[in-house]
Amino acid sequence: MTLMPNQYIDFSLSNPWLLGALAAFVFGVWRQQQLLTIQVGVLVFFVAKYGFSL
Repeated sequence: MTLMPNQYIDFSLSNPWLLGALAAFVFGVWRQQQLLTIQVGVLVFFVAKYGFSL
């Protein structure tokens, strides 16, 4: 789902799934707090998906 949201591999920065996963990974490694890691990933996903399309 992260790498293939549209049935093809998408490594671009316009892929909100990839941006959310990368943000969650980096934050999770840095802080090691599960709930905050999930919240950061979801927040980045929604900002990338709906915030940039305005």
